[in-house]
Amino acid sequence: MFEYIDFFIKLWYNSTRNTNGGVFVAIIPKFFFDAVVALGVEEDKEIKWIGTGFLVGRKEENLDSYTIYLITNYHIVENKSGILVRFNQKDGNECRDYRVVLKDSTKELFSKHQTADVIAIQIMPEFLKKNNSEFNWFALDKHALSLQQMQSTDVLEGSIVYSLGFPINMIGTNRKTPVCRIGCISKISDLFENRELEEYLIDLQAIPGNSGAPVINRPEDLFIKGTNHNASANLIGIISGTIDYSEQCDESTCPKEHEKSSGFAIVHPVDTIVEVIEKEYIRRRDLH
Repeated sequence: MFEYIDFFIKLWYNSTRNTNGGVFVAIIPKFFFDAVVALGVEEDKEIKWIGTGFLVGRKEENLDSYTIYLITNYHIVENKSGILVRFNQKDGNECRDYRVVLKDSTKELFSKHQTADVIAIQIMPEFLKKNNSEFNWFALDKHALSLQQMQSTDVLEGSIVYSLGFPINMIGTNRKTPVCRIGCISKISDLFENRELEEYLIDLQAIPGNSGAPVINRPEDLFIKGTNHNASANLIGIISGTIDYSEQCDESTCPKEHEKSSGFAIVHPVDTIVEVIEKEYIRRRDLH
């Protein structure tokens, strides 16, 4: 009996300490929140918030620097000439909306994945710095897991995940404050077995506005002996939408079918983000 008590004391202690021996701090690093942005459009001189995006950094070869890209869903920007992107200001008192042009008279000014609901558009961090905007990014070489890395570290069905986004216009007035939601991976093994598939499922209620949100794995300090684990939070995908189903009500009271959310969200893995970033990198390179 005392061995069991000792085990649970150690379990609690390990779950609350950090690598320096102190009390455990945030599970999700603050700079992950700074990498997430709200996306909107202007309608009748007002801003309508329509989705979420986030910044990702591609490390340049032979250089200690990153090229920064805005990542979101194609269905959010489809048929739009431009979009507003909200950033916080460093002074802490306000936020600022920047207009990003998405197309000119002849072509789209971003790259979209060939089959997945993911786009990338390169942005200029120097412009954000000049305007005193607060931002950060997920570095692909440090803060992201490919499918192969997820599989090798047992980020599998049942793993706890988080999304950071702006559901139902929950943006904030003077500050951009992403909403954190929690869920778990529901179905991914078939994606490991067939890499031509481009999505997996999480059990997380993704409501309108959460499309384009990053999905982050929870770091696991505690694990079963003999299994692999991942001890850090990482970007593992982007929410694309939800799986809905139709329900027929009693014809006498409700003759029409009603769509309801199943509670499952569709996620594209980091691999699709990497692929579309490479496509955008080539597009920008060929402009010069």
